[in-house]
Amino acid sequence: MQKNIQFKTISLHAILAAGFMVFCFAYFDAVAQETTDRLEKARDQTSTELEELQIQREASAKALERLKTKIATLKKDQDLLQVSLKEAEQKQTSLNARAQDSQERLAKLETDETAIKLSLRDRNDILSEVLAALQRLGSNPPPALLVKPEDALSSVRSAILLGAVVPEIRSETERLLTDLQKLAEIRVSIDGERIELAEALEQSIEEEKKLTRLIQEKAALNVASLQQLEKEKVRVDELKSKSKDLELLVASIDEEVLSIRKNAEEARIAEIARQKRVAENLEKARDLARENTKDDKQLAPSYAFSELRDTVPFPVDGILAASFGDDDGTGEPLQGIALAASEEAEVKAPIDGWVVYSGPFRSYGKMLIINAGEGYHLVMSGLGNLNVSQGQFIVKGEPIATMGPRKQQDNKTFALASGKPTLYIELRKDQKTIDSAPWWADITSGRVSNDT
Repeated sequence: MQKNIQFKTISLHAILAAGFMVFCFAYFDAVAQETTDRLEKARDQTSTELEELQIQREASAKALERLKTKIATLKKDQDLLQVSLKEAEQKQTSLNARAQDSQERLAKLETDETAIKLSLRDRNDILSEVLAALQRLGSNPPPALLVKPEDALSSVRSAILLGAVVPEIRSETERLLTDLQKLAEIRVSIDGERIELAEALEQSIEEEKKLTRLIQEKAALNVASLQQLEKEKVRVDELKSKSKDLELLVASIDEEVLSIRKNAEEARIAEIARQKRVAENLEKARDLARENTKDDKQLAPSYAFSELRDTVPFPVDGILAASFGDDDGTGEPLQGIALAASEEAEVKAPIDGWVVYSGPFRSYGKMLIINAGEGYHLVMSGLGNLNVSQGQFIVKGEPIATMGPRKQQDNKTFALASGKPTLYIELRKDQKTIDSAPWWADITSGRVSNDT
């Protein structure tokens, strides 16, 4: 029966260690998962910002293309306007040349008119005499030749004069009339042409002004479009830079997430390896226990622990400082008892059992856990030097340790003790703490001793 109890006993140290490792692994895994979730959330947010930037980049690129098209159109319009302006200038030059020709022709006609007027003025006396003769002839018809000789002579003279002058005057007059008529027609034509030229020149000047204004407007639009184009290029470059930064950030977050997942996986693999080592150590402990059970008289408890009520002595001489359920000094009930003893006082085994843990444990100082069989474990902490090792079978009354110094005992359970070193004892049944009072031989006197 004792052998079966021994084989079924699990090392509390291994359980605690395994539980601690599982806790650490679970904590690390939770932290890793939290960090991963936070990074993935940041990555999703960054990806959303990147998509919005991509949309803005596409819109800016389209705006850039529209501006380039607009600038090209403006350039083409400017070129066409420049051509039209040159044509208007050429037309204005041609009109000016025509006006100059008209002015020269008019000047020539005016010169001819002046010459004609001078010729007429030079022959004014003859014309006056002829006109006077004609006037006389008109008012006094020539008399008959047989009436008076003087009148006949006068008539002859007049006839001779008229015969000599009138044909020439008629010819000159006809030529003069023709020239005057031509001069009048030319003047009318020149006046019309002047009016037409003036209107054409005015239209040409207005067209030139209009073209100049359009060219200036197109140039201003072109400058504004170029400035807007430069701004849009700068904006596109900024969006590209920002997109690149966000892409790098997303890549960095992805790398960090992969790194965290890789570390978590490595930690999980390491934890599995640690658990495997713990299992191997447990198996070695079981093998050691099997080897040590060859002598049942030495390697098995003399009595079942459940039958030892009111018979178990305290491990050390000292004073009962606190009992199970007392206030531990922090407002919590005490899960064991506390014995105040002298420094380096000898601690003896109160029962038979197997040592399942021997060594330092957190802030409890050095700890010793004894397996008493039937699922009972006695936990003692606040020890100094340990004389037993894990896996060893001890018997009741065997020196197992000494009390430790006061400075090692900084756990809250020792806040109840005096300035002396304190031995803290817990009794566990199937890994649950129970009141150990029913097993102690004398717990009511206050003064305790180990008289084994």
